[in-house]
Amino acid sequence: MSPLIEALESGLDIISGMHTKLNDTPRLKSAAERGGRRLIDVRTPRQHSDSLGRKRSGKRLLTVGTDCALGKKYTALALARAFVKRGLDADFRATGQTGS
Repeated sequence: MSPLIEALESGLDIISGMHTKLNDTPRLKSAAERGGRRLIDVRTPRQHSDSLGRKRSGKRLLTVGTDCALGKKYTALALARAFVKRGLDADFRATGQTGS
């Protein structure tokens, strides 16, 4: 934990995609607040207008799986390219843990 406190005290913000949230660690949160630094947990979803339960226009295709590294993103990209090739208005939108 000490290197993270040192990073905050050196003026750095910390970004994490780990399951354990930075903001759930009192020592880190306190150090960040003292120095005016940010702790950014990428697994904590931001509130978007799309996440309020309102109906959206358009159609969506969600690729899901029960494990990582199964090709969900590759499949979604391949489908988007194939739809565009057939003249459909399609694009890929990253979702998931880090949106990458």
